[in-house]
Amino acid sequence: GNPALQRRRGYRALLQAFLDAKAGLAIAWADLDELVHAETRDVPGLYEIWCLVRLRSAVEAAFPIALSRGHIDHARGRMQLRRGSCATTERPVTILGRTFDLGLWYNRSFSPTPAHTAEGQVRIHGPGLGTWTKAMKPDFTIELVERVAGANPIFVHLDAKYRLRSIRTEADGDKTHAADDIDKMHAYLFGINDSAGAYILYPGDFISYFRRSDLRSTIGAIAAVPGRMDHLADAVREIVEAAVRDA
Repeated sequence: GNPALQRRRGYRALLQAFLDAKAGLAIAWADLDELVHAETRDVPGLYEIWCLVRLRSAVEAAFPIALSRGHIDHARGRMQLRRGSCATTERPVTILGRTFDLGLWYNRSFSPTPAHTAEGQVRIHGPGLGTWTKAMKPDFTIELVERVAGANPIFVHLDAKYRLRSIRTEADGDKTHAADDIDKMHAYLFGINDSAGAYILYPGDFISYFRRSDLRSTIGAIAAVPGRMDHLADAVREIVEAAVRDA
């Protein structure tokens, strides 16, 4: 392996968690094989897959529900993740007294809605499923559709970000998120129609939420470190309930 990578915060625990899980599988996990056999150069890719596995478990524990295996393809004795796929539930979920169908998307692509040109070169996009600027593809999206006629979806987006910023000068100082990762959440929240929250998952020390008093939406950062994940189900419940209140 790469010694520099192995010194990265959470890397060894992350890799070990995957190897332990892989050892208990009857079939090979193709995505993980590719990363591990390449000396795990793509640590952010490994972290993204780990975040998906943990996020699935957290969503199931938060409500509680059982998600389908919609993210997984089985082919020739191997297991591979399907980008652009959704894991769904067989029954609706109740959130703050309201009933929803819930789906967890992996790498869902949101394309610009149809537009017309007005006032010179200004492109005017109407409401609808998609964005009003350019195509966007969050790592994970929780979709809620209330079981009432004509309900619009509610989207909560999350990105896995294997990056850190030290907030102390010491080498072992507390770690927080990189500022430009939060910038990307602004793009998701205001660029993708019907979005009510956008968050990063990162291997740091803090959970941080940001709200503006006149906007009914939240941006945030949720610590996600192997071996320190007892809080994730509570965090998922909190951000989904906030989205329902804000929608």
